[in-house]
Order: sequence, then structure tokens, then C-alpha cells
Amino acid sequence: MEKNLENNYSREPTVLYVPFRYTLMTIEFLDQLTMWTAFIYGATMFFVLEVPFVKAVEAKKPDLFLILRRHQPLALVCLWVGALWIAQETLLHF
Repeated sequence: MEKNLENNYSREPTVLYVPFRYTLMTIEFLDQLTMWTAFIYGATMFFVLEVPFVKAVEAKKPDLFLILRRHQPLALVCLWVGALWIAQETLLHF
């Protein structure tokens, strides 16, 4: 009986078939994701706060937009850095 248990534990582990490799999150992918995230954040925050409709709402209730207005300089920096980063990556791949 002891020999039978040894045979069960000495088998090779079962390897399951995985249809794709786990190499989706590479450094190149993170690089592309970061530049687009910075650009989209900057564009969204900066341009949404400049829409005339939003400015009219802000005139009525300025306390709602106080935090968003504090983020506007960061949004402008992210917009420019993201745009330059995307332009650099685009020009490097030609």
C-alpha cells in the first residue's frame, strides 16, 4: 500500500493548456498605455473645463468646480507631455 502512494505522488504535474501567453503586460505596452492615459486625462480635464456650458454652471455654483480648477494646471502639463510623447513615438516608428 505504501508503494501505491509513492507512485501517486511521484507523477509529473498536469500542465493545463493555455491558449495565450501571459506576455500582454510588457514594458512597451505600459509605455503606450501611460502616454495615452496622460494625454486623455489632460485633454478631458482641460477642454471640458473650457466648454462654455461648464463655465455657465461654474458661475452659478463655483464650489463644485473648485477641485477641478485646482487640477487644471496638471491637466495642461499632462496634455502637453502626452501629446509630445505620442508625437515622439509616432516619429520614431517611421
